Amino acid sequence: MMYNNNNATISTRDYDYESDANYDGTYSGTKGEKSYYYQYLVDENAGTFTLTDSLPVTYSGYVSSVQQLGDHLLVDSGSAFEASEFDGDHNLIQTLSGSGATWWYRVFKYDYSGYWFS
Repeated sequence: MMYNNNNATISTRDYDYESDANYDGTYSGTKGEKSYYYQYLVDENAGTFTLTDSLPVTYSGYVSSVQQLGDHLLVDSGSAFEASEFDGDHNLIQTLSGSGATWWYRVFKYDYSGYWFS
């Protein structure tokens, strides 16, 4: 599974996007339409992959994550300062929003079962 930032450029690559006929601009880390949660089934022996699940989420061009919690998903749209939890049918359970001087890099949810609680 992956968080697709839906950002057309990569700052760590030496590539001239302006000379690429397929390039039609990009969004910044905070301005865009949608990012996506994607889940793929990968067959390494056959060298194939199949998209098995997807969900449009709040746009974040950088520093985002997705975590599977049983059949729930926790999605962190880091540059939007937003974390949302979805049930197995992609219904929104809750969204946490915030602000700050830096982006939310990753968000995790733990139950601490067997650690702090029995």
